[in-house]
Amino acid sequence: MTVLLREPETLEEAVGILTADPGARLVAGGVTVCLQITHRRSDPSALVLLRRVPGLSGVTVLGDGTLEIGALTTHGELAADPELSARHPRLTELFSDVGNVRVRAAGTIGGNLANADPAQDPAVLLAVIGAEAHTVSPRGERTVPIAGLSAGAWRSTLAADEVIRRVRVPRLPPTSRTGWSKIQSGSLDDYATVNAGVRMDLGADGTIASVRAVVGAAVASPRVFDIPALAGSHPGDTLALKACAREATADLETVTDHRGSADYRRHLAGVALGRALTRCLDDDRRPA
Repeated sequence: MTVLLREPETLEEAVGILTADPGARLVAGGVTVCLQITHRRSDPSALVLLRRVPGLSGVTVLGDGTLEIGALTTHGELAADPELSARHPRLTELFSDVGNVRVRAAGTIGGNLANADPAQDPAVLLAVIGAEAHTVSPRGERTVPIAGLSAGAWRSTLAADEVIRRVRVPRLPPTSRTGWSKIQSGSLDDYATVNAGVRMDLGADGTIASVRAVVGAAVASPRVFDIPALAGSHPGDTLALKACAREATADLETVTDHRGSADYRRHLAGVALGRALTRCLDDDRRPA
């Protein structure tokens, strides 16, 4: 197989290549693209490397406390970033646990989200926090909520000529708590069997006002849903949290693959969601 390598020096040039050649694939860190080519899931006519495009890496704090993350920022860089740690320590934990040390050194946040890997980790927490991807295409720029970025396994809602420029993570109020959990079989690979992310907002009286949750890996694309049954509950009632987690995932449409049957993974989804909910209790996120 012969593949043409292209190395644009601007994002506009990269978009132009994708527009002219629908068979071309973007390469950010190359983790997912290389695996897909190796396993014959992709046969691109060209690989468009983004490493020469400036301004696509790093974390910037905006005036309102929002974090702006360049699409080529690696998981490892995010795990070590002090600004992310100060504002979203749960995200720091998550990025520290993505794949393995090799994946974290090469894989990028933009590439991870754009490829819509059903077993990806970042999307489950970014979605409940309300993060957004900012993209560029021949039609201009647009904003896509992370919660709406997946259209199914390995299918994103991005157009073929659309490129993620950055990801924006909003500042959360002091009344918000976040949690995440991942269950995986280390004997198979570094992917999750099921993962879950949660945002819990507390009312003035300290009880739960609302809960937004995401379950991933066990489903074709991350499933986002609210858990209204927890409204008014005390956040320290772990039995109620775990019971609601099981109930909320009882009808989840899970998939069967080499990591387990649909029924098994549905059960694990309830376990993972329950753990994510209880982890909200020790969220040490500090207002910044």
